Amino acid sequence: MSERPQDSDGWLIAAFRHDDPGYAAVEHLAGRIQRWVCRCHTPYQNEATDIALETVRRVSDHIDEFDGQSQFFTWVCRFAHFVVLEYHRKHQRAKTVSLEVLTPDQVKQLVRDLRWNNPSIRYCFCCNGQKPLV
Repeated sequence: MSERPQDSDGWLIAAFRHDDPGYAAVEHLAGRIQRWVCRCHTPYQNEATDIALETVRRVSDHIDEFDGQSQFFTWVCRFAHFVVLEYHRKHQRAKTVSLEVLTPDQVKQLVRDLRWNNPSIRYCFCCNGQKPLV
């Protein structure tokens, strides 16, 4: 059985385990996360900085949970992945469409496109508990 290679991010782990990791450690990790987001989540390239900084904050909050069973950056990427998912969910819900400018057929198609099986979406197309539009 071969041994797992030494984690090259030991200095980052040590920096984040202190109360104040310092600018160099935060900048280095944020830069790597930004590159990872741009490479793996291309629709979010413009938001990569925000995603990276939120990920760094979460890594800092949870650094004591890192047990060394995986490479440090693999562990960090899991945080980044969840931040991307949360960002996606948040911004998907924020999209609005004025139904007043749509024809009835366009409204029906919009509802179909928005996965009619989703109860929160179905509720949006009801008027005060009345019958749904479609």
